[in-house]
Amino acid sequence: MISGLRWFEGKKMVSFVRGGDYAHPGDEVLINKALERFSKSQDRSILDVGCGLGGTAHYIQKQGWGRVTGVDIEEISIQYAKETYPEVEFYTSDVMVTSDVLKGKKFDLICLFSSFYSFANQLGALKELSKIASENAALVIFEYTDLSGGRSQQIQVDNKNLFSLPVDKSNFKNMLTMSNWKYVDSVNLDEESEKWYEELVKSFERKRKQIIEIFGIDVYQRGYDRYLEIYSAFKSKIMGASIFYARYSPGDITVSTT
Repeated sequence: MISGLRWFEGKKMVSFVRGGDYAHPGDEVLINKALERFSKSQDRSILDVGCGLGGTAHYIQKQGWGRVTGVDIEEISIQYAKETYPEVEFYTSDVMVTSDVLKGKKFDLICLFSSFYSFANQLGALKELSKIASENAALVIFEYTDLSGGRSQQIQVDNKNLFSLPVDKSNFKNMLTMSNWKYVDSVNLDEESEKWYEELVKSFERKRKQIIEIFGIDVYQRGYDRYLEIYSAFKSKIMGASIFYARYSPGDITVSTT
C-alpha cells in the first residue's frame, strides 16, 4: 500500500531531494510539457490547485504563461510559499470550498499537478473548480492512472486517509462531462514518469546521509519507501501517468458509453 507524504516535513524533504519546490515528477520538464500548447500571456489568469510549497506556481508565472494563484489545504505550506515566492498569490483552501475562498475570481487556466489523486471526492472537486472557470477556460491535470483495472492492492484506496485515487481512464471523460468540463485529449507519460521516479529513487539513495542528518531516519525511510513503491508500480505496469486536457463546457451532460 502506497502511503502519502503530503505533510510539510515530507514536502520539504522531497523538495531537498529534487532540488526544487515541486510536488510532482518531472519538475520543470513536466510543467513545460503540460503547458507547451498554451501561448504565453501576462493577461491569462492561472490557478494551481494543490500548489504545495509553491514552486510550480512560481515557475509558471516566471516563464510568462500568466498571473498565477496557488491554493493548498495545508496552512504551513502556504505560509512557506508566501514567504518564498511573494510575487505569487497564495491561499489556504480545501479544494471543495475554493470558490468561497477565491470569491469574485475567475481563471482562464486551471492546473493540477499530482494533486487530483489526493481528493476524496474527485467529481465534487471538478464541479467546484468549474465555478471559478472563465468562459472557455482550460483545465490541465497531470495524474497517476490505474493500469490494473482496479485489481492491484498496490494502488487501492487507503480507507484511513484516502491517499490514492489514480485516474480511471475508462470513466474520466464522463467524470469531466458531469462536472461542466469537456474532455479535449490526453498525453501519455507512462515511460517518462517511470524514468523520473527511477531518478528520484536514485537521488534518495545518493543523498541518504544528508537527508537523515536534516530530517531524521524516520522521515527518510518513509519517503524512500513511498517512492520506491511508486517506481515499482510504474515498472510493473500497474500504474501510469498522463496529462489530461479539458475545456469549461457548462450544460453539456452527454455521457459517453465508449
